Amino acid sequence: MAKHDFATIKINESAKHNLESVVGVGDIQGGGSDFAIQAPPPCEKEKIESSRDASHSKPFSMTNTNDLKALLDSIPTPPAQGWKVEKISQIVEKLSAGGDKPKVFSESKTQECQVPIYANAVEKQGLYGYTDKPTITQNALTISARGTIGYAVARYEPFCPIVRLIVLIPKANKANLKFLEVVINNIEIEQSGVNIPQLTVPQFSNLKIPLPPLEAQEKIISAIESVENKIAAIDSKLEILEKRKAEVLANALNAGNEREREREQAELKEILSEIESLLSQRKILQRFITKILQKAELTQSIHSLIASLPTPPKHGWERVRLGQVSQVIAGQSPQSQFYNDRQEGLLFFQGKKDFGEKYLQNSNVWTSQITKESVKNDILMSVRSPVGDVNLNPYEKICIGRGLAAIRAENYAFLFYCILHNKIYL
Repeated sequence: MAKHDFATIKINESAKHNLESVVGVGDIQGGGSDFAIQAPPPCEKEKIESSRDASHSKPFSMTNTNDLKALLDSIPTPPAQGWKVEKISQIVEKLSAGGDKPKVFSESKTQECQVPIYANAVEKQGLYGYTDKPTITQNALTISARGTIGYAVARYEPFCPIVRLIVLIPKANKANLKFLEVVINNIEIEQSGVNIPQLTVPQFSNLKIPLPPLEAQEKIISAIESVENKIAAIDSKLEILEKRKAEVLANALNAGNEREREREQAELKEILSEIESLLSQRKILQRFITKILQKAELTQSIHSLIASLPTPPKHGWERVRLGQVSQVIAGQSPQSQFYNDRQEGLLFFQGKKDFGEKYLQNSNVWTSQITKESVKNDILMSVRSPVGDVNLNPYEKICIGRGLAAIRAENYAFLFYCILHNKIYL
């Protein structure tokens, strides 16, 4: 976003230090005795404040760290010997896998089909469709057994699991459901073997996890949920602002005169400023969740993680060509008359505009003419400016245009990070 002419507010070094020490943020810009953030002048700030939805509370203030300190102080820490480690099989009441897609099925919720169906997927938290009868009626944890292996979601309503999605119902006196979700999502299950094309119930039942006493689990989860609620409030506000941004852009394009266009541009500047501020706050809160897990020793610290890494031999790791360890598929664009929004054919992706932080986002464009296909866990690389950006494909099958190439490899996760961190050489 271009720099605007809003006034600069300075915050003293003490406030900056407090924020960094509590949250662990090391990339806040500024030096000397002050650092700066962009803020609108009072008259424009009033406009922004008045446009806020009254139903949403004001999100966390980046400069007030007392609540975060108190939250971090409340986190229990393990004894000297560490938390007790137990196998999944020791803490479950029931462990099973989903079956076939039910005969009664609807892609959307209807009067007859009210029960959600979940499958192995990250998109929409695995929601596949709806049916009339649940097969799981207790609160349970689902764990993806294919594709993105180990993706866990706590479910608090009756549902129907399909296509070998693992379902875990914990013993109430042993484990908090949300705690298990957090711990399993922070364990690299795929690193427990060379490559796991599918996670089976017996394999998962042997997985070992740290298990604090139930009271400690609940304190940890209470702190995490407190931060997640703040993130959810920010996400709600961002959704409103994005809708308003689209409206303002459309109004600016259709403005009848220069004065109307300037008014819409001024409002757009305000909206972009607030979006930037909210995204910054969201990033800090996400990092704070990691800080909670680190204090509770439920995730590896950066130092222990680095110490656990293998080191190369004296002559270095072997170097190979990308084509020797993967299949590279160049995209090819269908003819535009086959594009549609009726969900006919496959989702179509042309370039990197639908790239997310790690996983491809929905393009909402389909094509009925299928040219080149990409399947789940392919690495998608942008091959037109900007060249080298990569994302993972979370969809079963999509169509890719000439702005992308699909890289298909057995050890896709390792290769993804190799490419990501060597983009500068492409």
